[in-house]
Amino acid sequence: MGGSGGGYITMGTCRHLAEANERIVKFQGLFAPFVGNSYCRGEPDTFFHPHELQARSMMNNFSKCLAKGAELDPLDVNVFPGLISDQVCRKMPPTFIMTFEFDSCRKSAEEAAVLFRKNKRLIGFGCIKGTHHMSCL
Repeated sequence: MGGSGGGYITMGTCRHLAEANERIVKFQGLFAPFVGNSYCRGEPDTFFHPHELQARSMMNNFSKCLAKGAELDPLDVNVFPGLISDQVCRKMPPTFIMTFEFDSCRKSAEEAAVLFRKNKRLIGFGCIKGTHHMSCL
């Protein structure tokens, strides 16, 4: 289980285990996970909620810190574990994803939920209304 950056680590670890056909993790809980590339893939401003636009620069800078080189590749699955293939996703543990209405990682969580649902690995998804990033702590 992991929240925000911890969700990034959790999903990245599960991804590497799935690619190695290791089935030692039995459940994955992701809370406001920062696992997607929506901030750096060139989406128009209209794609984002106002609170997400305010966070765009910070999130892109965070992603650049995770990249190996000076340039950020928006398709790098090592930086964005939410870009795993369907084949890898089907090997992932059952997954629960939670996000928050005004969360800078909401799109990331929603896109991960779509991927896991499509591959029959999503056991639950929730969005807590009226709250901000990791406000459950």
